[in-house]
Amino acid sequence: MAFNILNEGEESKVICEILMESNIEVDVDDPNYLKYFTVKGEALFECDECDSRWSSYNTTIKIDLLRQTISKKYTQKCKTCDYWATPLFSRDRFERIMNKVINKYEDRTARNGQRVLQVEDEFSGHTQAPHMEEYCERCQELGEPCWNQNAPSTIQQDDNSYV
Repeated sequence: MAFNILNEGEESKVICEILMESNIEVDVDDPNYLKYFTVKGEALFECDECDSRWSSYNTTIKIDLLRQTISKKYTQKCKTCDYWATPLFSRDRFERIMNKVINKYEDRTARNGQRVLQVEDEFSGHTQAPHMEEYCERCQELGEPCWNQNAPSTIQQDDNSYV
């Protein structure tokens, strides 16, 4: 199966389409609004240095619903040459990730802003599988395993403010 990669503009278009299909209008005045939704999903990585390719179920991205963009794509280090590679998404994989974002948004809205810890199970546990932390930018940022749902830094709220 061919892996047709979305470019940045296409990613934003998918975000917009999914929000419209879900009848979600982001309101920054809503006290339950979060600036970012951090989610995991499957992506392809291609190293610009050595041309190695791999896929990962532990790809983390931050979605900004108001601006309808990906605000952060967490990189993974190539095991061949130690170069940090950026995730690439096919439309169907990105739509699955966006459906997670919509579910998180709707769940948060329904709970009046209260967070509930949930284990993602879309890939039969793969999204929570331990992995080599030294190759994961998200683990490096957190200072602990990103797959550990109960770690304090994985459940704290993202900054809600716009500058």
